[in-house]
Amino acid sequence: MHQAKPATTSTRRTGKPSKADQAGCSGASTSQPVHVMERRRISASYFTVKADDYDTIHRQLTQVGIAVIDVPGLEEAITDEVYSSVLEFNIQNDAEIFQRLMKDRRGNLMKEKTSGRFVVDCDNNQRRQAYVTEDVECVIKPVRGLVEPYLRRIADGIPQPQPKEVPTGIVNRLRGERATATDPQVQQKPVLEVTSNHYYVHMPVVLRNSQADGQDPVTEQAAHMDMPDWIEGFVGITALEGGVTINVAMGSGPLIAIYDRFDKIPKRTLLEMLPNFNLMRVELEVGQVLLLGGNCVHAGDRGLDKKHSLRVHWYVMNYEKTDDTNIMGIWGKEFENHFK
Repeated sequence: MHQAKPATTSTRRTGKPSKADQAGCSGASTSQPVHVMERRRISASYFTVKADDYDTIHRQLTQVGIAVIDVPGLEEAITDEVYSSVLEFNIQNDAEIFQRLMKDRRGNLMKEKTSGRFVVDCDNNQRRQAYVTEDVECVIKPVRGLVEPYLRRIADGIPQPQPKEVPTGIVNRLRGERATATDPQVQQKPVLEVTSNHYYVHMPVVLRNSQADGQDPVTEQAAHMDMPDWIEGFVGITALEGGVTINVAMGSGPLIAIYDRFDKIPKRTLLEMLPNFNLMRVELEVGQVLLLGGNCVHAGDRGLDKKHSLRVHWYVMNYEKTDDTNIMGIWGKEFENHFK
């Protein structure tokens, strides 16, 4: 059985390794420094909006793709006991998360022959997630009890979505399987379902980074968005420890809409018109909730040595929660290169 190593309050709040952490959990780390792209680091506090200012929240999510709210009492609720319980829950129930799309020796994306789905590469399986269900929600109840009422009020306060038929051939609708994406050119059987005219706050997911002794921290994740363009909604992320960073391409939502909808315009022409985005490293403080528009391009950041970067994700959307993820590489390398 795995044993979760409780982090000290000072270590979790600042995100800086303590002397014990720097020495490693069971001896000095032998991992070598990993080259990471130098990104502009920015505090999430710059995007703070009053939690009941729904017009501003909606405007920021639509135009910029990012907003942050402060939840009173949340930092105090994340005690060492809560942190250790959530960490242990993740360790006992986790599964891998994609790191990037799989490529062959020539650098071409690999596909499954029967389904046409791109194959994902989970690298060393260092990104881990565990879905919270009703029978285990007590583990994270103190956090849910504070955050979810705000998410529900925001979902009710912003303009409600318009029902629409679920289009086919855009993403593969996976139910309970790990995230991947389907080639937009692959046609699927018609799906006779429509999205809802109401936002739903789905059960949260607990994420962490894992790092074995002698292993380097996890590297940056491929740029992606959590929801297909035909699903409306947003993602809420809260950090249970300091130092958690998310790489965000602010203002990328409208770009996705243009590229995905105007299929009559030659893709080469669209690519020449599209701007380039430098993903910013947004750093969360304990007690903040980062809101990202569903089609805002982002990516998990590189890991910190001997740090779990424990965080909780909520998906607020007008459709059932699936593991659909649009990785930018599905539109080709030239499109993906617009997000660095």
